[in-house]
Amino acid sequence: MNAFITMEQEFLLEILKFNRMNEDLRNKIDWEILFNLLNENQLLPFFYKHYSDVIPEKFKIKYYKNWEEHNKITKVRINEVMKVAKMINENNLSALIHKGIILSQLVHNDISIRKSYDIDILIDEKDVNRMHDLLLENGYIHGCGIHDPYDTSEGIMKLERPVMKAHKHHEYFEYYYEYDQGKYIELELQKSVHGTITEREKMSKFLNSWRIININGMDIKTLDNEHMIIHLLESLYTDSEWFYRGPRLNKYYDVFVLISNQDLNWDRLIQLAQEYNIIEILYYTLNLTNQIFDTGINESIMKKFNFPISKPFSIEWKDSITSRLFSKNEDRVEELQRYLKTVCYGDKNYYWKHPIIINEQGHDLIHSNIQLNDFKYNFDTKYRIYMDHSTLFFIFHLDSRMMASLDRFEIVIDFFDPDFSKNELIFETINLNLIDRTYMLRDRIIRDAKSSTGEEFIVSIPKNALKSLNNKLVFVVGLQEKMLHHFYHLLSPNFYYDKDLWFKMPVMQLS
Repeated sequence: MNAFITMEQEFLLEILKFNRMNEDLRNKIDWEILFNLLNENQLLPFFYKHYSDVIPEKFKIKYYKNWEEHNKITKVRINEVMKVAKMINENNLSALIHKGIILSQLVHNDISIRKSYDIDILIDEKDVNRMHDLLLENGYIHGCGIHDPYDTSEGIMKLERPVMKAHKHHEYFEYYYEYDQGKYIELELQKSVHGTITEREKMSKFLNSWRIININGMDIKTLDNEHMIIHLLESLYTDSEWFYRGPRLNKYYDVFVLISNQDLNWDRLIQLAQEYNIIEILYYTLNLTNQIFDTGINESIMKKFNFPISKPFSIEWKDSITSRLFSKNEDRVEELQRYLKTVCYGDKNYYWKHPIIINEQGHDLIHSNIQLNDFKYNFDTKYRIYMDHSTLFFIFHLDSRMMASLDRFEIVIDFFDPDFSKNELIFETINLNLIDRTYMLRDRIIRDAKSSTGEEFIVSIPKNALKSLNNKLVFVVGLQEKMLHHFYHLLSPNFYYDKDLWFKMPVMQLS
Protein backbone atom coordinates (compact mmCIF):
# COMPACT_ATOMS: atom_id res chain seq x y z
CA MET A 1 0.00 0.00 0.00
CA ASN A 2 1.24 3.48 -0.81
CA ALA A 3 2.59 5.43 2.15
CA PHE A 4 1.83 8.77 0.49
CA ILE A 5 -1.27 10.57 -0.73
CA THR A 6 -1.97 12.22 -4.08
CA MET A 7 -2.64 15.90 -4.75
CA GLU A 8 -6.35 15.17 -5.12
CA GLN A 9 -6.46 13.35 -1.78
CA GLU A 10 -4.58 16.18 -0.08
CA PHE A 11 -6.94 18.71 -1.69
CA LEU A 12 -9.99 16.86 -0.33
CA LEU A 13 -8.52 16.43 3.15
CA GLU A 14 -7.78 20.14 3.42
CA ILE A 15 -11.35 21.00 2.50
CA LEU A 16 -12.70 18.67 5.17
CA LYS A 17 -10.23 19.83 7.82
CA PHE A 18 -10.44 23.57 7.32
CA ASN A 19 -13.67 24.09 5.37
CA ARG A 20 -11.74 25.98 2.71
CA MET A 21 -9.93 25.25 -0.52
CA ASN A 22 -6.20 25.19 -1.20
CA GLU A 23 -6.03 27.48 -4.23
CA ASP A 24 -2.60 26.27 -5.30
CA LEU A 25 -3.77 22.64 -5.36
CA ARG A 26 -7.03 23.59 -7.04
CA ASN A 27 -5.09 24.71 -10.12
CA LYS A 28 -3.02 21.52 -10.24
CA ILE A 29 -5.46 18.70 -9.56
CA ASP A 30 -7.07 16.42 -12.12
CA TRP A 31 -10.83 17.00 -11.77
CA GLU A 32 -11.62 13.60 -13.26
CA ILE A 33 -9.53 11.91 -10.57
CA LEU A 34 -11.17 14.13 -7.95
CA PHE A 35 -14.62 13.11 -9.19
CA ASN A 36 -13.79 9.42 -8.76
CA LEU A 37 -12.23 10.09 -5.36
CA LEU A 38 -15.30 11.96 -4.13
CA ASN A 39 -17.56 9.24 -5.49
CA GLU A 40 -15.58 6.42 -3.83
CA ASN A 41 -15.78 8.25 -0.50
CA GLN A 42 -19.48 9.17 -0.89
CA LEU A 43 -18.63 12.88 -0.67
CA LEU A 44 -19.77 14.10 -4.08
CA PRO A 45 -23.06 15.61 -2.79
CA PHE A 46 -21.18 17.43 -0.02
CA PHE A 47 -18.59 18.81 -2.44
CA TYR A 48 -21.10 19.87 -5.10
CA LYS A 49 -23.34 21.61 -2.57
CA HIS A 50 -20.49 23.76 -1.22
CA TYR A 51 -18.03 24.09 -4.09
CA SER A 52 -19.94 23.72 -7.38
CA ASP A 53 -18.97 27.26 -8.40
CA VAL A 54 -15.26 26.37 -8.68
CA ILE A 55 -15.69 23.23 -10.82
CA PRO A 56 -14.04 23.80 -14.24
CA GLU A 57 -16.49 24.31 -17.08
CA LYS A 58 -15.65 21.07 -18.90
CA PHE A 59 -16.54 19.03 -15.78
CA LYS A 60 -19.63 20.91 -14.60
CA ILE A 61 -22.14 18.70 -16.44
CA LYS A 62 -20.61 15.48 -15.08
CA TYR A 63 -20.66 16.75 -11.48
CA TYR A 64 -24.15 18.21 -11.89
CA LYS A 65 -25.63 14.98 -13.29
CA ASN A 66 -24.34 13.07 -10.28
CA TRP A 67 -25.85 15.71 -7.96
CA GLU A 68 -29.16 15.59 -9.81
CA GLU A 69 -29.35 11.79 -9.63
CA HIS A 70 -28.47 11.89 -5.94
CA ASN A 71 -31.30 14.37 -5.27
CA LYS A 72 -33.83 12.18 -7.11
CA ILE A 73 -33.04 9.09 -5.06
CA THR A 74 -32.84 11.16 -1.85
CA LYS A 75 -36.42 12.37 -2.36
CA VAL A 76 -37.60 8.76 -2.77
CA ARG A 77 -35.62 7.68 0.28
CA ILE A 78 -37.05 10.53 2.38
CA ASN A 79 -40.58 9.43 1.49
CA GLU A 80 -39.76 5.88 2.55
CA VAL A 81 -38.13 7.03 5.80
CA MET A 82 -41.29 8.94 6.65
CA LYS A 83 -43.43 5.93 5.76
CA VAL A 84 -41.34 3.65 7.98
CA ALA A 85 -41.31 6.21 10.82
CA LYS A 86 -45.12 6.23 10.66
CA MET A 87 -45.19 2.42 10.91
CA ILE A 88 -42.95 2.54 14.00
CA ASN A 89 -44.93 5.32 15.67
CA GLU A 90 -48.43 3.97 14.99
CA ASN A 91 -47.55 0.41 16.05
CA ASN A 92 -45.54 1.42 19.11
CA LEU A 93 -42.54 -0.64 17.99
CA SER A 94 -39.29 -0.64 19.93
CA ALA A 95 -37.33 0.55 16.91
CA LEU A 96 -35.63 3.67 15.61
CA ILE A 97 -34.14 4.99 12.37
CA HIS A 98 -30.49 6.00 12.31
CA LYS A 99 -27.61 6.84 9.94
CA GLY A 100 -28.53 7.82 6.35
CA ILE A 101 -30.60 10.98 5.94
CA ILE A 102 -31.03 11.22 9.73
CA LEU A 103 -27.29 11.62 10.14
CA SER A 104 -27.19 14.00 7.16
CA GLN A 105 -29.68 16.26 8.95
CA LEU A 106 -27.78 16.12 12.23
CA VAL A 107 -24.29 16.53 10.77
CA HIS A 108 -24.97 19.02 7.97
CA ASN A 109 -28.42 20.36 8.82
CA ASP A 110 -29.39 19.21 5.32
CA ILE A 111 -30.93 15.84 4.47
CA SER A 112 -29.48 15.85 0.94
CA ILE A 113 -25.79 16.35 1.75
CA ARG A 114 -24.82 12.91 2.99
CA LYS A 115 -24.91 10.07 0.48
CA SER A 116 -26.41 6.80 1.67
CA TYR A 117 -27.56 3.56 0.08
CA ASP A 118 -30.17 2.20 2.46
CA ILE A 119 -32.48 2.88 5.38
CA ASP A 120 -31.14 1.54 8.69
CA ILE A 121 -33.55 0.40 11.41
CA LEU A 122 -32.32 -0.62 14.85
CA ILE A 123 -35.03 -2.83 16.35
CA ASP A 124 -35.79 -5.01 19.35
CA GLU A 125 -35.80 -8.66 18.32
CA LYS A 126 -39.31 -9.15 19.74
CA ASP A 127 -40.71 -6.66 17.17
CA VAL A 128 -38.95 -8.04 14.09
CA ASN A 129 -41.85 -10.24 12.90
CA ARG A 130 -44.34 -7.38 13.25
CA MET A 131 -42.02 -5.03 11.38
CA HIS A 132 -41.56 -7.67 8.69
CA ASP A 133 -45.33 -7.94 8.19
CA LEU A 134 -45.75 -4.16 8.06
CA LEU A 135 -43.02 -3.78 5.45
CA LEU A 136 -44.57 -6.47 3.25
CA GLU A 137 -48.00 -4.81 3.61
CA ASN A 138 -46.43 -1.58 2.39
CA GLY A 139 -44.91 -2.93 -0.79
CA TYR A 140 -41.53 -4.21 0.37
CA ILE A 141 -40.12 -7.64 -0.35
CA HIS A 142 -37.63 -9.47 1.87
CA GLY A 143 -35.00 -11.27 -0.12
CA CYS A 144 -31.47 -12.33 -0.96
CA GLY A 145 -29.50 -13.18 -4.09
CA ILE A 146 -30.66 -16.08 -6.27
CA HIS A 147 -27.27 -17.81 -6.62
CA ASP A 148 -25.10 -16.02 -4.08
CA PRO A 149 -27.32 -14.90 -1.17
CA TYR A 150 -25.22 -11.74 -0.75
CA ASP A 151 -25.33 -10.72 -4.44
CA THR A 152 -28.65 -9.57 -5.93
CA SER A 153 -27.22 -8.52 -9.32
CA GLU A 154 -28.91 -11.51 -10.96
CA GLY A 155 -32.21 -11.04 -9.17
CA ILE A 156 -33.86 -11.22 -5.75
CA MET A 157 -35.17 -14.45 -4.23
CA LYS A 158 -38.10 -13.66 -1.93
CA LEU A 159 -37.97 -14.82 1.68
CA GLU A 160 -41.23 -15.46 3.51
CA ARG A 161 -39.88 -14.88 7.02
CA PRO A 162 -37.08 -12.76 8.49
CA VAL A 163 -33.76 -14.51 7.82
CA MET A 164 -30.48 -13.46 9.44
CA LYS A 165 -27.42 -13.02 7.24
CA ALA A 166 -25.53 -15.34 9.57
CA HIS A 167 -26.16 -17.01 12.91
CA LYS A 168 -25.62 -14.37 15.61
CA HIS A 169 -25.25 -11.72 12.90
CA HIS A 170 -26.43 -8.20 13.71
CA GLU A 171 -28.79 -7.84 10.74
CA TYR A 172 -31.31 -9.59 8.52
CA PHE A 173 -31.26 -9.86 4.76
CA GLU A 174 -32.40 -6.63 3.12
CA TYR A 175 -35.93 -5.47 2.39
CA TYR A 176 -36.49 -3.94 -1.05
CA TYR A 177 -39.00 -1.36 -2.25
CA GLU A 178 -39.23 -1.01 -6.05
CA TYR A 179 -39.79 2.71 -6.70
CA ASP A 180 -39.14 2.43 -10.45
CA GLN A 181 -38.74 -0.50 -12.80
CA GLY A 182 -35.71 -2.45 -11.61
CA LYS A 183 -34.73 0.28 -9.09
CA TYR A 184 -34.98 -0.37 -5.38
CA ILE A 185 -34.73 1.34 -2.03
CA GLU A 186 -33.00 -1.00 0.43
CA LEU A 187 -33.89 -1.24 4.10
CA GLU A 188 -31.96 -3.10 6.80
CA LEU A 189 -33.27 -4.40 10.13
CA GLN A 190 -30.53 -4.60 12.76
CA LYS A 191 -30.97 -6.20 16.17
CA SER A 192 -27.55 -5.35 17.64
CA VAL A 193 -24.54 -3.08 17.20
CA HIS A 194 -22.54 -5.42 14.96
CA GLY A 195 -20.99 -8.14 17.14
CA THR A 196 -19.86 -5.62 19.74
CA ILE A 197 -23.02 -4.81 21.72
CA THR A 198 -25.29 -7.84 21.53
CA GLU A 199 -26.70 -8.66 24.97
CA ARG A 200 -30.47 -8.15 25.20
CA GLU A 201 -30.20 -6.01 28.32
CA LYS A 202 -27.63 -3.68 26.77
CA MET A 203 -29.52 -3.46 23.48
CA SER A 204 -32.71 -2.64 25.38
CA LYS A 205 -30.91 0.28 27.00
CA PHE A 206 -29.51 1.32 23.62
CA LEU A 207 -32.97 1.34 22.01
CA ASN A 208 -34.43 3.29 24.91
CA SER A 209 -31.81 6.05 24.48
CA TRP A 210 -33.64 7.94 21.78
CA ARG A 211 -34.78 11.42 20.85
CA ILE A 212 -37.15 12.87 18.29
CA ILE A 213 -36.10 14.90 15.27
CA ASN A 214 -38.62 16.42 12.87
CA ILE A 215 -38.12 16.05 9.12
CA ASN A 216 -40.71 17.47 6.75
CA GLY A 217 -43.28 17.58 9.55
CA MET A 218 -42.77 13.96 10.62
CA ASP A 219 -41.48 13.07 14.09
CA ILE A 220 -38.75 10.48 13.66
CA LYS A 221 -37.25 8.52 16.54
CA THR A 222 -33.46 8.21 16.42
CA LEU A 223 -30.51 7.77 18.80
CA ASP A 224 -29.58 10.49 21.25
CA ASN A 225 -26.26 12.32 20.77
CA GLU A 226 -24.09 10.09 22.94
CA HIS A 227 -25.48 6.80 21.59
CA MET A 228 -25.21 8.10 18.04
CA ILE A 229 -21.50 8.82 18.57
CA ILE A 230 -20.98 5.41 20.20
CA HIS A 231 -22.64 3.69 17.23
CA LEU A 232 -20.61 5.73 14.73
CA LEU A 233 -17.31 5.04 16.46
CA GLU A 234 -18.05 1.32 16.80
CA SER A 235 -18.95 1.18 13.11
CA LEU A 236 -15.71 2.96 12.19
CA TYR A 237 -13.70 0.51 14.27
CA THR A 238 -15.44 -2.53 12.78
CA ASP A 239 -14.93 -1.26 9.23
CA SER A 240 -11.34 -0.15 9.76
CA GLU A 241 -9.98 -3.13 11.65
CA TRP A 242 -11.70 -6.13 10.10
CA PHE A 243 -12.88 -7.80 6.89
CA TYR A 244 -15.69 -5.39 6.10
CA ARG A 245 -15.48 -2.18 4.09
CA GLY A 246 -12.25 -0.68 5.35
CA PRO A 247 -11.84 2.85 6.77
CA ARG A 248 -14.21 5.39 5.23
CA LEU A 249 -13.31 9.06 5.06
CA ASN A 250 -16.94 10.24 5.02
CA LYS A 251 -17.64 8.41 8.31
CA TYR A 252 -14.59 9.90 10.01
CA TYR A 253 -15.76 13.28 8.76
CA ASP A 254 -19.20 12.66 10.29
CA VAL A 255 -17.53 12.06 13.66
CA PHE A 256 -15.27 15.10 13.28
CA VAL A 257 -18.19 17.44 12.49
CA LEU A 258 -20.47 15.99 15.15
CA ILE A 259 -17.86 16.35 17.85
CA SER A 260 -17.08 19.89 16.68
CA ASN A 261 -20.70 21.06 16.47
CA GLN A 262 -22.84 18.96 18.80
CA ASP A 263 -23.23 19.64 22.49
CA LEU A 264 -21.98 16.28 23.76
CA ASN A 265 -22.00 15.21 27.38
CA TRP A 266 -18.53 13.66 27.42
CA ASP A 267 -18.75 12.40 30.98
CA ARG A 268 -21.95 10.52 30.09
CA LEU A 269 -20.40 9.29 26.84
CA ILE A 270 -17.39 7.82 28.63
CA GLN A 271 -19.60 6.27 31.30
CA LEU A 272 -21.82 4.66 28.65
CA ALA A 273 -18.82 3.33 26.75
CA GLN A 274 -17.61 1.67 29.95
CA GLU A 275 -21.06 0.17 30.60
CA TYR A 276 -21.19 -1.19 27.04
CA ASN A 277 -17.62 -2.45 27.44
CA ILE A 278 -16.33 -0.55 24.40
CA ILE A 279 -14.23 2.17 26.04
CA GLU A 280 -11.11 0.85 24.26
CA ILE A 281 -12.86 1.08 20.89
CA LEU A 282 -14.09 4.59 21.66
CA TYR A 283 -10.65 5.87 22.65
CA TYR A 284 -8.85 4.08 19.79
CA THR A 285 -11.21 5.43 17.12
CA LEU A 286 -11.15 8.97 18.49
CA ASN A 287 -7.37 8.85 18.25
CA LEU A 288 -7.60 7.74 14.62
CA THR A 289 -9.98 10.64 13.95
CA ASN A 290 -7.42 12.96 15.50
CA GLN A 291 -4.69 11.58 13.26
CA ILE A 292 -6.76 12.28 10.14
CA PHE A 293 -7.90 15.76 11.09
CA ASP A 294 -4.79 16.92 12.98
CA THR A 295 -6.01 17.39 16.56
CA GLY A 296 -9.56 18.02 15.44
CA ILE A 297 -10.73 16.78 18.84
CA ASN A 298 -10.02 19.13 21.70
CA GLU A 299 -7.14 17.99 23.90
CA SER A 300 -9.22 18.56 27.02
CA ILE A 301 -11.69 15.94 25.77
CA MET A 302 -8.99 13.32 25.28
CA LYS A 303 -7.69 14.04 28.79
CA LYS A 304 -11.02 12.82 30.16
CA PHE A 305 -9.80 9.30 29.39
CA ASN A 306 -7.46 9.57 32.38
CA PHE A 307 -7.56 5.92 33.39
CA PRO A 308 -5.82 2.76 32.13
CA ILE A 309 -7.18 1.74 28.73
CA SER A 310 -5.98 -1.39 26.98
CA LYS A 311 -5.75 -1.45 23.20
CA PRO A 312 -8.60 -3.25 21.44
CA PHE A 313 -7.92 -5.90 18.83
CA SER A 314 -6.26 -4.01 16.00
CA ILE A 315 -3.95 -4.89 13.15
CA GLU A 316 -0.37 -3.67 13.19
CA TRP A 317 -0.82 -1.84 9.89
CA LYS A 318 2.16 -0.81 7.80
CA ASP A 319 0.71 2.59 6.91
CA SER A 320 -0.99 5.43 8.75
CA ILE A 321 -4.77 5.70 8.91
CA THR A 322 -4.60 8.64 6.44
CA SER A 323 -2.84 6.50 3.82
CA ARG A 324 -5.18 3.55 4.47
CA LEU A 325 -8.23 5.73 3.77
CA PHE A 326 -7.23 5.73 0.12
CA SER A 327 -5.76 2.24 -0.22
CA LYS A 328 -7.30 -0.47 -2.36
CA ASN A 329 -9.58 -2.77 -0.40
CA GLU A 330 -7.89 -5.89 -1.78
CA ASP A 331 -4.52 -4.63 -0.48
CA ARG A 332 -6.05 -4.04 2.94
CA VAL A 333 -7.60 -7.52 3.07
CA GLU A 334 -4.33 -9.14 2.00
CA GLU A 335 -2.45 -7.34 4.78
CA LEU A 336 -5.14 -8.32 7.28
CA GLN A 337 -4.97 -11.98 6.24
CA ARG A 338 -1.18 -12.08 6.53
CA TYR A 339 -1.36 -10.55 9.98
CA LEU A 340 -3.99 -13.05 11.16
CA LYS A 341 -1.78 -15.91 10.03
CA THR A 342 1.07 -14.57 12.18
CA VAL A 343 -1.38 -14.50 15.12
CA CYS A 344 -2.71 -18.05 14.83
CA TYR A 345 0.68 -19.51 13.80
CA GLY A 346 2.54 -17.97 16.71
CA ASP A 347 2.75 -17.36 20.43
CA LYS A 348 -0.25 -14.98 20.47
CA ASN A 349 -2.38 -18.09 19.93
CA TYR A 350 -2.77 -19.93 23.25
CA TYR A 351 -2.97 -23.34 21.54
CA TRP A 352 0.27 -22.80 19.65
CA LYS A 353 2.03 -23.81 22.88
CA HIS A 354 -0.71 -26.30 23.83
CA PRO A 355 -1.43 -28.24 20.61
CA ILE A 356 -3.29 -31.48 20.13
CA ILE A 357 -0.58 -34.11 19.63
CA ILE A 358 -1.39 -36.39 16.69
CA ASN A 359 0.48 -39.61 16.02
CA GLU A 360 -0.22 -42.98 14.48
CA GLN A 361 -1.95 -44.16 17.66
CA GLY A 362 -4.37 -41.20 17.57
CA HIS A 363 -4.18 -37.97 19.50
CA ASP A 364 -3.31 -37.63 23.17
CA LEU A 365 -5.86 -38.91 25.68
CA ILE A 366 -6.73 -35.45 26.97
CA HIS A 367 -8.22 -34.71 23.56
CA SER A 368 -9.51 -38.20 22.81
CA ASN A 369 -12.99 -36.83 22.17
CA ILE A 370 -13.24 -33.20 21.10
CA GLN A 371 -16.60 -31.49 21.46
CA LEU A 372 -17.97 -29.84 18.32
CA ASN A 373 -19.68 -26.82 19.83
CA ASP A 374 -22.74 -25.10 18.42
CA PHE A 375 -24.57 -22.05 19.73
CA LYS A 376 -28.08 -23.14 18.77
CA TYR A 377 -28.89 -26.77 19.60
CA ASN A 378 -26.06 -27.83 21.94
CA PHE A 379 -25.69 -31.12 20.09
CA ASP A 380 -23.51 -33.73 21.73
CA THR A 381 -21.37 -34.15 18.62
CA LYS A 382 -17.75 -35.16 19.08
CA TYR A 383 -14.78 -35.96 16.90
CA ARG A 384 -11.34 -37.51 17.26
CA ILE A 385 -8.27 -37.35 15.06
CA TYR A 386 -5.63 -39.94 14.22
CA MET A 387 -3.24 -40.66 11.38
CA ASP A 388 -1.32 -43.49 9.77
CA HIS A 389 1.83 -43.22 7.67
CA SER A 390 0.01 -41.50 4.78
CA THR A 391 -3.39 -40.19 5.92
CA LEU A 392 -4.98 -37.90 8.52
CA PHE A 393 -8.43 -39.01 9.70
CA PHE A 394 -11.27 -37.03 11.33
CA ILE A 395 -13.90 -39.33 12.86
CA PHE A 396 -17.18 -37.63 13.77
CA HIS A 397 -19.73 -39.16 16.13
CA LEU A 398 -23.07 -37.38 15.58
CA ASP A 399 -25.71 -36.49 18.12
CA SER A 400 -28.76 -38.75 17.68
CA ARG A 401 -30.92 -35.67 17.03
CA MET A 402 -28.73 -34.81 14.06
CA MET A 403 -29.11 -38.31 12.65
CA ALA A 404 -32.84 -37.62 12.22
CA SER A 405 -32.16 -34.47 10.15
CA LEU A 406 -28.98 -35.14 8.19
CA ASP A 407 -30.20 -33.09 5.23
CA ARG A 408 -30.16 -29.92 7.37
CA PHE A 409 -26.52 -29.98 8.50
CA GLU A 410 -22.97 -29.98 7.20
CA ILE A 411 -19.65 -30.27 8.98
CA VAL A 412 -16.93 -27.89 7.81
CA ILE A 413 -13.17 -28.24 8.33
CA ASP A 414 -10.92 -25.27 7.51
CA PHE A 415 -7.14 -25.57 7.33
CA PHE A 416 -5.15 -22.33 7.61
CA ASP A 417 -2.21 -21.59 5.37
CA PRO A 418 1.06 -21.22 7.34
CA ASP A 419 2.91 -19.47 4.50
CA PHE A 420 3.08 -15.81 5.58
CA SER A 421 4.19 -14.69 2.12
CA LYS A 422 0.91 -15.82 0.54
CA ASN A 423 -2.35 -13.89 0.58
CA GLU A 424 -4.65 -16.86 1.13
CA LEU A 425 -5.90 -17.34 4.66
CA ILE A 426 -7.28 -20.88 4.18
CA PHE A 427 -5.62 -23.45 1.92
CA GLU A 428 -8.31 -26.12 2.17
CA THR A 429 -11.98 -26.24 3.19
CA ILE A 430 -13.80 -29.55 3.47
CA ASN A 431 -17.61 -29.58 3.57
CA LEU A 432 -18.91 -32.93 4.77
CA ASN A 433 -22.36 -33.51 3.27
CA LEU A 434 -23.99 -35.82 5.80
CA ILE A 435 -26.97 -36.90 3.73
CA ASP A 436 -24.88 -37.84 0.66
CA ARG A 437 -21.90 -39.02 2.72
CA THR A 438 -19.55 -37.05 0.47
CA TYR A 439 -17.02 -34.25 0.70
CA MET A 440 -14.78 -32.33 -1.67
CA LEU A 441 -11.01 -32.61 -1.47
CA ARG A 442 -8.74 -30.92 -4.03
CA ASP A 443 -11.77 -30.40 -6.30
CA ARG A 444 -12.52 -34.12 -6.21
CA ILE A 445 -15.67 -35.64 -4.70
CA ILE A 446 -14.88 -38.25 -2.05
CA ARG A 447 -17.74 -40.66 -1.47
CA ASP A 448 -18.83 -42.97 1.35
CA ALA A 449 -17.65 -40.99 4.36
CA LYS A 450 -19.91 -43.05 6.64
CA SER A 451 -18.45 -45.76 8.85
CA SER A 452 -20.01 -49.10 9.65
CA THR A 453 -21.38 -47.86 12.97
CA GLY A 454 -23.89 -45.60 11.21
CA GLU A 455 -23.54 -42.63 13.52
CA GLU A 456 -19.86 -42.09 12.70
CA PHE A 457 -18.55 -40.30 9.62
CA ILE A 458 -14.92 -40.37 8.53
CA VAL A 459 -13.00 -37.74 6.57
CA SER A 460 -9.66 -38.96 5.18
CA ILE A 461 -7.02 -36.44 4.09
CA PRO A 462 -3.70 -37.43 2.46
CA LYS A 463 -0.81 -36.05 4.51
CA ASN A 464 0.79 -34.68 1.37
CA ALA A 465 -2.26 -32.42 0.95
CA LEU A 466 -1.51 -30.69 4.27
CA LYS A 467 0.66 -27.66 5.02
CA SER A 468 2.23 -27.06 8.40
CA LEU A 469 4.73 -24.85 10.23
CA ASN A 470 7.18 -26.74 12.46
CA ASN A 471 4.80 -29.72 12.03
CA LYS A 472 1.98 -27.66 13.50
CA LEU A 473 -1.28 -27.09 11.64
CA VAL A 474 -4.03 -24.60 12.56
CA PHE A 475 -7.55 -25.82 11.83
CA VAL A 476 -11.18 -25.14 12.75
CA VAL A 477 -14.09 -27.59 12.73
CA GLY A 478 -17.61 -26.19 12.56
CA LEU A 479 -21.24 -27.19 12.19
CA GLN A 480 -23.51 -25.35 9.80
CA GLU A 481 -27.27 -25.52 9.23
CA LYS A 482 -29.00 -25.16 5.88
CA MET A 483 -31.38 -22.18 5.92
CA LEU A 484 -32.10 -22.02 2.18
CA HIS A 485 -31.13 -24.26 -0.70
CA HIS A 486 -27.91 -22.25 -1.26
CA PHE A 487 -27.33 -20.71 2.14
CA TYR A 488 -26.06 -22.00 5.50
CA HIS A 489 -25.68 -20.57 9.00
CA LEU A 490 -22.48 -21.50 10.79
CA LEU A 491 -23.60 -22.50 14.29
CA SER A 492 -20.10 -22.88 15.73
CA PRO A 493 -17.78 -20.04 16.79
CA ASN A 494 -17.11 -17.95 13.69
CA PHE A 495 -13.59 -16.57 13.22
CA TYR A 496 -14.86 -14.07 10.60
CA TYR A 497 -17.00 -12.33 13.25
CA ASP A 498 -15.25 -13.01 16.56
CA LYS A 499 -11.79 -11.43 16.63
CA ASP A 500 -10.91 -13.08 19.96
CA LEU A 501 -11.01 -16.54 18.37
CA TRP A 502 -7.70 -15.85 16.64
CA PHE A 503 -5.98 -16.02 20.01
CA LYS A 504 -7.34 -19.53 20.72
CA MET A 505 -7.40 -21.29 17.35
CA PRO A 506 -7.04 -25.09 17.55
CA VAL A 507 -3.58 -26.40 16.63
CA MET A 508 -2.56 -30.00 15.88
CA GLN A 509 1.01 -31.21 16.26
CA LEU A 510 1.79 -33.82 13.61
CA SER A 511 4.45 -36.13 15.05
